[in-house]
Amino acid sequence: MQWMPRLLIALVMLFFCHLMACNNKNQVTVSQKETTHKNKKKPPVALVATEDMCKSSAYENIKGNVPRLKAMLSGKFTVYNTNRDSARQSYSPWLVNEGKDSVVVYTIPVGEANRNGHWLYLYQYMTSLPDEPIYEAFAKLERIDRDSIVAIYYEAPEDFKYSMADILADPKGLFKEFYFDDLLLSETGEKVWYIRQSPLKYYGISNWIDTEEHPRPDLKNGFNRDYYIVAPSNYHFGKEYYTKEKKTVGKTRGARLIRQQMLSEAYNGR
Repeated sequence: MQWMPRLLIALVMLFFCHLMACNNKNQVTVSQKETTHKNKKKPPVALVATEDMCKSSAYENIKGNVPRLKAMLSGKFTVYNTNRDSARQSYSPWLVNEGKDSVVVYTIPVGEANRNGHWLYLYQYMTSLPDEPIYEAFAKLERIDRDSIVAIYYEAPEDFKYSMADILADPKGLFKEFYFDDLLLSETGEKVWYIRQSPLKYYGISNWIDTEEHPRPDLKNGFNRDYYIVAPSNYHFGKEYYTKEKKTVGKTRGARLIRQQMLSEAYNGR
């Protein structure tokens, strides 16, 4: 997988967007609006920072395998290298742009689960350019069986103009008139299958990816797959390598996404 692989909307503007959407059922998104909030109750904020946000207790009472995984994947994360910093003896932030920027990932639940299914919006950016994502996508979580879930990835539409402040403020309300069914599948055909290894640990593996060219002879014309290890405090991802006969020959250490904020209790994974 490519690594993971934009202010609150007032009621009158949502109503306007609803009218526009009704006139064109094929339109995927509604446009970004500048709004005010006079005489309107402030909606809940999707993400929060709490003392227990990295503890099992923050997630163990969420009922349902899919809502629980969705809550664990949701949040604000900073990307860290897995190689330990010799000076600090801890994981160090992944720095880009000649060491000037770190990389931040937002994963936000969007839509209404009972009506739309379980959807996530992914937004990755460099700290100096928060309004210019280097990666964005939608993912739908679908239950396979008691211990298995598949995440199916979709392209973010070119005319998707919401700011992250909009989405964080009220993702359920903001996406009320969003046409999830019109989203296009990821160009890479990306899917990730998650297996529950314990109540609060999931192991995910992507679809097969051809590696026609590779400096290692045993990997030429072979395959690789992205892997993900999801836990309350962070999730870890990297790449597994296979021969052309699909025999495993090792994996990378990858990177860790360290949790800075968690999903608010107002959303509770639903």
